[in-house]
Amino acid sequence: MDVMTLIRRHPLLYADLKNLGLSADALQAAAQQISQQLGGRPGSNLCYVLSALSSREFMQLIDAQQVATQSSTAPAVARSMVSLLAPWVGQFKVAVP
Repeated sequence: MDVMTLIRRHPLLYADLKNLGLSADALQAAAQQISQQLGGRPGSNLCYVLSALSSREFMQLIDAQQVATQSSTAPAVARSMVSLLAPWVGQFKVAVP
């Protein structure tokens, strides 16, 4: 699971991010940048990384300025995006069969 998959699985999160005024391309670029900052390649499975992070740790790890640059959005919008994602990351759990 990459960050974009996490976003798509949660309609309320996706709606909140779209309400920031992010285009689909900007949202995809931001999600890819966040995935890369967490140590993954686009499309790579980060489920164990995501499940190990608390919301606070996620906020500390992600450089919102790089997200803003990659997604061609304002730094304030990128910071808001990271803040919106953080609680969802903190709730992510890996399903154990």
